[in-house]
Amino acid sequence: MSTEAGRARAVGVAMFALIVVAIFFDPAFLTPAPVFGVGVDPGGTLWMYDWVKNEVLSGNFPAHTTRMYYPEGVDLMARNGSNVVDAIISIPFQLAFGPQRGMMITAVLIILGNGFSFLPLARYLAPQRPYLHWGVAGWWMSNGYVLQELQGGRPTQAMLWFVPPAVLALVRFRDSRDAILLGIWTGLAALVYWYSAPFLALALAPLGLARLVRDGLEGVKKLAIALLISVMVASPLAAPIVYSLTMGNVPGLAEPVGEAMLYVDAAHRFGNLFERSDDLTTVLAVVLAMGTLRRAWILLGTMIGIWFSLGLRFGTSDMLIDNVPYIWLYEHSSFITRLNFPERIWSVVNCLLACSFLFTFARTRSRWLPILLVLTGLSERRSDRTLPLSPFDASEMPASVIVRTHPGPILTVPVQSVDSVLMQQMYHRQPMVGGMGDHEPRIRTTEYSARIASNPFFAALVANSDDGASPWTRADVDALKQWVRWIWFDSELQMRTNGFDTARTTAMRLEAYLGKPYYSDQYSSVWDLRRPGAEATEEEQEFASAVLGVRSDRERLFPRPTSDQEQVLEDEAAFGAGLSDKEKDDEDEEAAPGGTPSMKEDH
Repeated sequence: MSTEAGRARAVGVAMFALIVVAIFFDPAFLTPAPVFGVGVDPGGTLWMYDWVKNEVLSGNFPAHTTRMYYPEGVDLMARNGSNVVDAIISIPFQLAFGPQRGMMITAVLIILGNGFSFLPLARYLAPQRPYLHWGVAGWWMSNGYVLQELQGGRPTQAMLWFVPPAVLALVRFRDSRDAILLGIWTGLAALVYWYSAPFLALALAPLGLARLVRDGLEGVKKLAIALLISVMVASPLAAPIVYSLTMGNVPGLAEPVGEAMLYVDAAHRFGNLFERSDDLTTVLAVVLAMGTLRRAWILLGTMIGIWFSLGLRFGTSDMLIDNVPYIWLYEHSSFITRLNFPERIWSVVNCLLACSFLFTFARTRSRWLPILLVLTGLSERRSDRTLPLSPFDASEMPASVIVRTHPGPILTVPVQSVDSVLMQQMYHRQPMVGGMGDHEPRIRTTEYSARIASNPFFAALVANSDDGASPWTRADVDALKQWVRWIWFDSELQMRTNGFDTARTTAMRLEAYLGKPYYSDQYSSVWDLRRPGAEATEEEQEFASAVLGVRSDRERLFPRPTSDQEQVLEDEAAFGAGLSDKEKDDEDEEAAPGGTPSMKEDH
């Protein structure tokens, strides 16, 4: 290796290191149980990682679980898509460092893997510019799409290791070897996230057509080989889903446009697109793609990707435009009806944009442009708060100590979130009555929906409200006792997701019907339905207090990040078990005339 090439490689490695440090340089990663991300997804991801690890180590295929939707359980492969590649990769890191830090280390590998996967494509497209390879790969590694998915606690969607190799195989596409590689990389991309395969097909359609024109019948044969190989690679995990499809067990398929499972207002959908492209480097890349006329496949692929990412409608709140081709696709493909976030096609579009940077910079011969690109990209990621990734401490809550001492199924309140509730199951290991998506009627299991219909008390807890139309009775609570032992009210989560007033009202209502909690602190309260009126022993209280003290100290040192929508009044954050006795009595007097009787009145 020449001195010049060695220096270029050293600078490239330095840029890579700078990006990784910028992404993960946050003191909160030093907490004992760091989990990155904001919103409801990090908890579900962490739960999935832990569940997959336990199933694999037990010699089971991770499909059905009774850890949620107890007692019947649920087929998570059919409902969640069986994309567990990143979870499987995380297993050794979970074993060595625990599920939380194991998830963090997996995110580091995902970032690095994304960058290194682009280098072969960069070398092929710009063979004389090693310095350029590293700079553009650095931008691709840390583009806004990837970091926003990681910041949302979604490493599956951020893992793009097989996208650049698939692009390279089709760009080269010289013989059957390239056809086989195209099939392998596309199949592996699908295993990571199913929609990566159609994303690749759409964005690379212009390049594929060019190869068919160039190669004629031979090109048709090579593409057929690629398709066959990709199906074979994806089939081990696709088979359970296909079986579930035939049994009608996959929710959210073939829904009318107006009833899309997570159908988002058109203006919001349009806004999501520009969350992916409102930074200078991405906009510049789109402009460069439009100017790369000699590489028409980049231009056309980018335009197709932008069109698809608009979803069903686009525009502003004042003017909405139907995306007619997308609506046609939606109405004729049940597979697309499961795609709630079409803007994720930017996972492939950004790869095309990185190629446009390669071609443009290669013509300028400037060595500063790659560095400027990386620094500008990092600056933008800092401004939109995706850098550094913001972890929070997912350590054990005191209530978990209490619950695991007396095993039994748990009903958590609120049930509309998969946040701390799921993460705590890794500590107490008790089955949950609810589960991922139980707030969405189309996702609930049949048995779960039947229980909602038959028990007003359970229905009110699931709905997170009580309008008095269906008064609760002791019979309702007694029926709940037949399959639930614990009711866990997560007051912190209730405040963060539904506001202080709702949390205050829910705490008082539960205590009015169930009596004093078995255990309560500023984070949560738990009731043992099998032992009404019982309270935690002194030993349990001391054990929980020790956990409580450690957790409070950690939160003072490393406060959990919140988005603008999750802000709550901090002076109300420690309301604990609820209000004073006088306030509770006052609230009961106000509620009684409204037709919501207390438990004493029912009895």
